[in-house]
Amino acid sequence: MTDLIFNVQTYGAVGDGITDDKTAIDSTITAANVSGGVVFFPPGIYKITDIINLNNIHNVVVTGSLATINQVTATKHALRIYNGSADVTISGLRVTGPHTSQAAVGDGSGIIVGNYSSGDSGTTKQNILIEKCYVQGFKHAGIMIYGAQSGANNPTNKNIIIRNNSIKDCQNGVFVYKNGTNIIIDGNTIEDAWYDGIIIDAKSVSDGEVAKPNQNINITNNTVRGTGTYGQAVGILAKGENKSVAITGNTILDTGLVQTEASVNSYGINIQQEASANPGLDYTVTGNTITNMEANSIAFGIYIAECYNITVTGNSISNIQHYGIYTYKIKNATLAGNTILRCGSVSIVAQGISGTPSLNLTIIANTCMKDTGAGITGISTDWASGVAVTGNACTDMSTKVSIGANTVNYSSTANV
Repeated sequence: MTDLIFNVQTYGAVGDGITDDKTAIDSTITAANVSGGVVFFPPGIYKITDIINLNNIHNVVVTGSLATINQVTATKHALRIYNGSADVTISGLRVTGPHTSQAAVGDGSGIIVGNYSSGDSGTTKQNILIEKCYVQGFKHAGIMIYGAQSGANNPTNKNIIIRNNSIKDCQNGVFVYKNGTNIIIDGNTIEDAWYDGIIIDAKSVSDGEVAKPNQNINITNNTVRGTGTYGQAVGILAKGENKSVAITGNTILDTGLVQTEASVNSYGINIQQEASANPGLDYTVTGNTITNMEANSIAFGIYIAECYNITVTGNSISNIQHYGIYTYKIKNATLAGNTILRCGSVSIVAQGISGTPSLNLTIIANTCMKDTGAGITGISTDWASGVAVTGNACTDMSTKVSIGANTVNYSSTANV
């Protein structure tokens, strides 16, 4: 990349919060794309009424100093990177939208990689960095990585880093939808998302297209606070045929405390197959802190369903209205060294159903503690096979370990 700097005000942007600066910003990006360079926003509020498109852009940095890009049109994204763009950085910008609640009219994301329509034509967007931005007020997502196919097209997104951003008052914080490879989501702060903090989605229930796995995903060191004002509340959600996902060192707190809808659940971390034909594979959930969760229905610290090859270790889970760790119809899993305090029902559940039991589970060296209350169970398993429950400490529990009548090929030793 060259050291050329392209100042948006040189190309006609005003930054007074009143003038529509979209055309001037587009002209600046076009000029920078000729040989690469830095698109620079001086201090100001840059009002836009349509999307700023980075269409087939290469070797460009978009950055600013005390600069806000303010999208005022409810149906539009603010910044869109698509159509084969590569080696693009968005850094240090404030990006604001017009939405203040889920009830608002319209849709859009603050920064999106990909294109909802067929404009991507099966292209790959790669080597994208989005860092140190503040994003607020978008009804779809603060930052969206979009790889769903349109007809025969099959766009992909790879080598993308989303780090050290602050996202507030959006429907979802960071949303990776299909065909993502080598994605890092690190060090972001997400507050007051109306639905979910971070989503990795390979196939939605409402999506008529086939599943497209996301793979090699690292979700690390993020803070997610206060999700779920509307609908189901989730700190981190991974659903569908995702592969090789690491969820490590995140802090998730105050989930579901302000839910306004009845009969919806809350989850700190939710990993599930959902509508996909194949299970999610190779998840590690390690060293996360999950605390203060409520729900109008059921609250789960960590919930994992119909996925294989799971490691859940060293997590700290506390003050959960119902379940600490709840697993359902999973295979080849280790739950080890987790600390679960003050859950209202069962600290750890390993559950299957008739015909689809949970298989090959190791539950070892976990600490489960309930300060007050009766009828609380430390570890419970039923409809499972090949279960080893070993060396767990269950304190102040009415029942330390409950092995259901439909669990076979199990051992329960040295639990106190």
